Amino acid sequence: MTEQATTTDELAFTRPYGEQEKQILTAEAVEFLTELVTHFTPQRNKLLAARIQQQ
Repeated sequence: MTEQATTTDELAFTRPYGEQEKQILTAEAVEFLTELVTHFTPQRNKLLAARIQQQ
């Protein structure tokens, strides 16, 4: 299982993963996920901040 920071534009794996995860999280897959995080993190953070203000 992985966790992701909510305030940075980088993908961060906070826990080591085993052989099965390595089969899925290939270098290409991690690169793709990193691109998604970079693209969507600013919008996600704005939405989260707006939700906090609304609550």
